[in-house]
Amino acid sequence: MKFRLLSPIQIFPKPRFEIGGIKVAAYDGETPLFRTGKIEATATLGPLFAMNLSLETLSIDRPEVMMIVNENEVKNWEPKRKSRRSSNS
Repeated sequence: MKFRLLSPIQIFPKPRFEIGGIKVAAYDGETPLFRTGKIEATATLGPLFAMNLSLETLSIDRPEVMMIVNENEVKNWEPKRKSRRSSNS
């Protein structure tokens, strides 16, 4: 997964962050499985002191999910399976 921070993380008066597009690689390595434009979120401050994140707002620009099944019935969201060898003993 790749992303970039677009602005400093704000803690007071309200925790806020803004990141650039997230990109999650698919198992096939050809197309991303998931990507977005800018993501903005604000959180409630109290739960952060207990190491919990509670989002108040979440905005995701241009989310794209690319679940692809190719001509060999291989799905880009599933890991490649090791081929089983049949033993003829």
